[in-house]
Amino acid sequence: MPPTNIPSPFFVTCFSKEKDDLSQWRAYSGGENGYAIAFLVGAFFHRGSLMVRVNYEQEQHKQVAKKVAHATLQFFKEGVDARPASGTDNTALMEAWGNEFLAAWQALISRLAPMVKDPAFRGENEYRIVHELQPHEFSKLRLRQKQTLMSRHLPLVFPPLIHATQSDMLPIMEVMVGPGRHKEISRVSVETLLRQKGYTTVPVSMSSIPFQMT
Repeated sequence: MPPTNIPSPFFVTCFSKEKDDLSQWRAYSGGENGYAIAFLVGAFFHRGSLMVRVNYEQEQHKQVAKKVAHATLQFFKEGVDARPASGTDNTALMEAWGNEFLAAWQALISRLAPMVKDPAFRGENEYRIVHELQPHEFSKLRLRQKQTLMSRHLPLVFPPLIHATQSDMLPIMEVMVGPGRHKEISRVSVETLLRQKGYTTVPVSMSSIPFQMT
């Protein structure tokens, strides 16, 4: 496994297909005063981005890893066999091929990483927008200090440039108020905020999960 500190050019925006899941309310909202926003997925497609469903099947991960390892060794050997068998420049040629091969291999294999996740997270039923950072986007990166590390973020531009009609409105389909002691009051406040921002037809619902302090 490569070191986790190798810079990745891929940025992901994560969504869940689960509408009202207790484990996610607890994990992402502290268990109270959380809000889930449903989006129209098709409106988020960007140039250079890919919408994928996260795969949690560990056995499939192993099978893909085996196939990748076999194809890697085969392709590398073909490259070695194509080089001169002897000569004063043989070592330099081999080193050049190794460097070229590893750079191309890493660029291709790293595309799989955002698409897989440990089976323990299966309940999240996650989908991701995967975007490969382009050179002209480097200045747009934002750094955020978290509790345990400093993370990099690339703001999601909306609407996508591929849309002919530009709008400042997000493709919000619904907002759900999570479990809480006063979710009815929060629902009214959310409706007010949406109307204030121009989202006059977005419905606001409440989680069916009863609130319980832990």
